[in-house]
Amino acid sequence: MKISICIVNKNSEATIEKSLRSVLSQIDESYEVVIVDESSDKSREIINGLMKEYPKLIIPIYLAKEEMGNIGQARNRSITEASGEYCIMHIDCDDIWEPHIKDFVAVFLQIEKLFGKDFLLAGQQINMARRDFLLSVGSYQPIEHGEDRDLWMRLAKRNQYMPIDHVVFF
Repeated sequence: MKISICIVNKNSEATIEKSLRSVLSQIDESYEVVIVDESSDKSREIINGLMKEYPKLIIPIYLAKEEMGNIGQARNRSITEASGEYCIMHIDCDDIWEPHIKDFVAVFLQIEKLFGKDFLLAGQQINMARRDFLLSVGSYQPIEHGEDRDLWMRLAKRNQYMPIDHVVFF
């Protein structure tokens, strides 16, 4: 089983290295980090430097200026480019993550066994679902703000949205 951590970056050169290291230090080769980068700062240089340290974990998607759109489009691109069976989303390049990502995955997998149908587990700044499920429900609308809430509302109408209250770990 492979899990894709889908990240969108837009001009976060001041925080991206520390943020990515906080994620990369928690994972092994059963994970990949798909970074859709829409930056005009030095973020790409930082990503390229980290790729030398973590060559099997980082999948960069560098968008040309004409490909850049909004956060919804970038999030969709990260899911489309992912190769994992599952996707973790909403880990952003200005967040530092404490070592609980694998715990969140374990909780998701336990709930999945019991729930019996596809769903999105929505935590505090972290969401997880099967990649094929996300692609089938249309994932994020191509809007700049509220793309996450729009997805949550569409899934809640189908009884496929599961918010979880937990200790914030970023």
